[in-house]
Amino acid sequence: MHKKYQDLIAIILMVMACIPVASAQVTPDLSEQKPDNEEYSLDQIVVESSPLNETLFNSAQPVSVLSGKELTLKARDSLGDTLALEPGISSSSFAPGAGRPIIRGLSGDRVRILENGIGTLDLSNVSPDHAVTVESALVDKIEVIRGPAALLYGTSAVGGLVNVFDNRIPERMQNAPLSGTAEIRGETTDQERAGVFGLNAPVGSFMFHIDGFKRHTDDIHIPGFARTAELRRDAPLDYSEPKGTLPWSNTESDNLTLGSSYIFKDGFFGAAVSDYNTNYGVPNGEEDISVDAQRRRIDVRGGINNTGAFVESAKLRIGIVDYQHTEFEGLEPGTFFKQNGLEGRIDLNHRKIGEVTGTAGVQLQDNNFEATGAEAFQPPTTSRTYSLFDLEELAVSDVVTLQLGGRVDWNSVDSAGFPETGLASGSSDFTTFSQSTGVVWDMNDDYSLALSVANTERVPTGQELFADGPHVATGAFERGDSDLSPERSLGTDITLRKNTGQFRGFVGGFYNHFSNYINLTPNGQEEDGLPVYLFEQVEANFMGFESQLQ
Repeated sequence: MHKKYQDLIAIILMVMACIPVASAQVTPDLSEQKPDNEEYSLDQIVVESSPLNETLFNSAQPVSVLSGKELTLKARDSLGDTLALEPGISSSSFAPGAGRPIIRGLSGDRVRILENGIGTLDLSNVSPDHAVTVESALVDKIEVIRGPAALLYGTSAVGGLVNVFDNRIPERMQNAPLSGTAEIRGETTDQERAGVFGLNAPVGSFMFHIDGFKRHTDDIHIPGFARTAELRRDAPLDYSEPKGTLPWSNTESDNLTLGSSYIFKDGFFGAAVSDYNTNYGVPNGEEDISVDAQRRRIDVRGGINNTGAFVESAKLRIGIVDYQHTEFEGLEPGTFFKQNGLEGRIDLNHRKIGEVTGTAGVQLQDNNFEATGAEAFQPPTTSRTYSLFDLEELAVSDVVTLQLGGRVDWNSVDSAGFPETGLASGSSDFTTFSQSTGVVWDMNDDYSLALSVANTERVPTGQELFADGPHVATGAFERGDSDLSPERSLGTDITLRKNTGQFRGFVGGFYNHFSNYINLTPNGQEEDGLPVYLFEQVEANFMGFESQLQ
């Protein structure tokens, strides 16, 4: 994209700054729409990541939702930094342009990041210096499910998921002839200059959408030296000690998306094409390290409601991504990463049978990964997953709801090996099963109590199975183990929520036991000047509590 779209974005921003437009069709901030004399309550917020029309008040799992003005004020230049103040969430913060959410201490491939229910299909789960290709300022709503969410969205959601929603494929017709948003952002710490725009327009039975953004930041201003006195004394640099600014912390990114959909009485069908580019520095102590990444994405979505048949509604979602990035040392290109990914799913909601409602579906994931260069620590790998899942909800009484679900995944991970180093090709096949149970007790209009238990299995990634090389970003020589078995965990959550009144919010606790957690452990040796780390399986426990009061 780069230059050919920059002028277009600038022109549209200037035009929108000069004409009044209607407010955009985004997920409403219900707390702002309620009259002053009527209280806001948690049961007004529908959790779109759940196909059972749950609300925050009656969700079996702990959920956080950001939308409206709250999302606008919290949006930062990475998804991790945008969510870092939410309960149980932090950011990897490896680089200003590459913050990825960490949920309850779990990160990487244990946290799924979705766009409208389909994975981002980038490489942010491979290394903490790889960016998440999501622009927070362009999304309408972000939902975070803390704890195992593998049942509906895959084995890599064992720690939780982040699902961002946007209007790139409109699902309903608007009455206004034109609606949109425009925003200019700035920040003094890094001299951020950013612009965002979005436009929606109906033409007959079609809705059209365009959005884009451009952001540029300089190195972050800091007080004093970037490194501690001990490091300056014991490990002097071969260049001037950075002071006053954090070198190589600058970022530059842009995106343009075009989308359209055909709207009919009980459904829609549409597609969107997105072009995302980012270039950001990596302040890891080495001189002039940066990452230049590009992502081209095609999304197809469709849905139908009120069919009158046993399958009352259905939704189709497909995402196709061509992602690549190059890691630079100064002007010299180093390692080149590439991934072509496809993910598709169909969700089928059946009509109510007695007091039982539910959804079932199928899911497909196909990723082809390749890294070339001196620091390619993972061989070319192809990963495929075919899945079936089902989630049913039973209204036991007027105040007690029970949820039961299961999922089966057939997985294959194939490696081409490193012929030049003698690392042979390999192949691993897995069949995994996940189950979950949830109970919600609506004690009264003000309080609810939710309990969920999930038994999940996560398939080892190509990196965990076949890595064998220097991973300079993390300062380790990583070595995989092709004999790893699926990672098994048993997670329990309990949450007490208060719905209305002067004070509202939740308090809860969680415990997650891994019988064979895949851990990256040093073995005390060195190779290529880096400490050797091995992927091995150990027992691990994660526990804690969370609360939020408003």
